[in-house]
Amino acid sequence: MGYTRHPMSQQVSIRLPGPMLAELDRRAKRRRLPRADVIRDALSTYLELPEGALQRRPVDRIRHLLGAIDGLPDNLASRADDYLEDLGRRR
Repeated sequence: MGYTRHPMSQQVSIRLPGPMLAELDRRAKRRRLPRADVIRDALSTYLELPEGALQRRPVDRIRHLLGAIDGLPDNLASRADDYLEDLGRRR
């Protein structure tokens, strides 16, 4: 989008949690840039993404776990009550 080529006309003030600010400062120092430049770069990168690209559904957070355990019955979810009842009888 090239936001850095436009004159800076608006100021925005935000509050950041301590760990986020520390990471921002670390990256700014490593790149030898002011905080504002690092924030503008990050925001520019974010705004270039298609809208909603970073939204994740709850299942997306555990997708890597699906099918990770071998040997479970295929119908475990549909017969959960039966399996739990059977598990109680085994004790």
